[in-house]
Amino acid sequence: MSAKNPGHSIERSEPDKRLEFERLLVDFSARFVALPPEKVDDEISNALKEVLEFFSIDRCALLRLLPGKTSWLVTHNAVAAGIPFYPIRTPTPTSMVPWIAGKLAVEREAFSFARLEELPEEAAVDKLTLKKFDIQSGLFIPIAALRSSEYSVSISSADKDRTYPQEYISQLRLLGEVFVNAVERSLGEQALRESEERLSLAAS
Repeated sequence: MSAKNPGHSIERSEPDKRLEFERLLVDFSARFVALPPEKVDDEISNALKEVLEFFSIDRCALLRLLPGKTSWLVTHNAVAAGIPFYPIRTPTPTSMVPWIAGKLAVEREAFSFARLEELPEEAAVDKLTLKKFDIQSGLFIPIAALRSSEYSVSISSADKDRTYPQEYISQLRLLGEVFVNAVERSLGEQALRESEERLSLAAS
C-alpha cells in the first residue's frame, strides 16, 4: 500500500490489543491532568517509552515545526536499545525532508510506509535522510491541539515491512494531543511565572 494511504496492519493489532492500547491512552490522559510544568518532559518521555514497547518499534518521537516552517526539531524521543537517538531539541532544516514537511505542515495528512521504496519519487531527498537515520518503515501523524498545528507524532522502525493500521492512527493522534496540550500548558505557565517574577523585581 502506498504512503498516501496509512491503512497498514501491524503486529499486535488484534481487538484485545487495540483495547489494551485504549486503556493505555486513558492512563496517559489521567497522568497529565494538572501535571506540574517541571514534570511534563519526563512524563512524555516515559509515555513514549511505553508506546515504543507496546508496538515493539525502534523509535517514537514528538516533533515540532518551528516558526517560519524552515526547520523542525524533536522535542521528546524514545528509542529501543542499540538504536541511535535523534538529535533532541536541535533545529533541523525542513529541506532535509521536504516531502514529509509538506505532508505534515501543509496537507496536514497522516501517512505511513512499510519500506522506503513505497515513498513517491518526489520524496527522494526524504528517503536519503530517513536512510541516514536508519528508518525503513514508519508512521507520521500531524497533531492539532490548543490552536497549535506545529506538532507531529512519529513511530518508526529500522526493519522493512513493518506496517501500521488505520485504527491506531486516531488513537495515536489523541495521544499526541495529550502531549501537546501538556507541553503548551507548561510553556504558558512557565511564561506567566517568568512574567510575574519580572514584574515583582521591577516593583521591588
